[in-house]
Amino acid sequence: MRQLGFSNKEIDTLENESTPFTQERPAFIKAETKYSLNDVKKNEKRQINKADQIGVSVEDLQKIYNKMKDSKKTRKEPHHHFQDAHQGIIQSVAVTSDSKFIISGSSDKSIKVFDILTKQEVHHFQDAHQNEITSVVVTSDNRFIISGSLDKSIKVFDLQTKQEVHHFQNAHQSKPTDSSYLGTVTSLAVTSDNRYIISCSTNKSLMMFDLRTKQEVHHFQDAHQNEITSVTTTPDSRFIVSGSSDKSIKIFDLETKQEVHHFKNIHKSKFFSLT
Repeated sequence: MRQLGFSNKEIDTLENESTPFTQERPAFIKAETKYSLNDVKKNEKRQINKADQIGVSVEDLQKIYNKMKDSKKTRKEPHHHFQDAHQGIIQSVAVTSDSKFIISGSSDKSIKVFDILTKQEVHHFQDAHQNEITSVVVTSDNRFIISGSLDKSIKVFDLQTKQEVHHFQNAHQSKPTDSSYLGTVTSLAVTSDNRYIISCSTNKSLMMFDLRTKQEVHHFQDAHQNEITSVTTTPDSRFIVSGSSDKSIKIFDLETKQEVHHFKNIHKSKFFSLT
């Protein structure tokens, strides 16, 4: 029994069958249960046999049991389930940098804000767009929600006042009079300094907007050979990274507006997300 970690005192205690054994002992013996010396010997024999079967010592086997027990304690279930959060498909989710709010955009044309701490819906931007919402992002200072839609527009909402503050209509129209090149917004990004909004479209273009002046800064026309499905920016706000159904990724310098690298045919099929 000493192989299983029992002290002389514990062995003496176990020899008295009427005395409950409540001190520390191996995991296979349950707490607050009376065990006879014969019970412990049977348990000891089972442990030795099991150890022999898998080729480890009894001490190592006990360590394995302890690790299994600890892993069960640390295993966590989902913290919360926002069931039926929208009436439509949720197509994009963002989290504020202070970890307080979840922002979701849906095919039901709405945006919702949920409080992570209270697990409550805080606000519902009903009919935020005229068509499905494809992307939502939030500025790093947690001031603004930015959304893109199949209605070809980008909107900016104040997270505090819950009001729409700007609407970029026909965001991906190359010329004010040219509707043939108009594309829907597929993905959005915002630079870490909260200065620029970057959007990509089914019309193969990238657009860059100044969040302060609400003006278009640059139009990357035909940035890819096919629709652009995802866009992001580097944490230092130096580069735009875009992915397309043409199976490639491109990197653009945010300052010079030039393409700096092209990863060709990196996937066998088109992909939908970058981070």
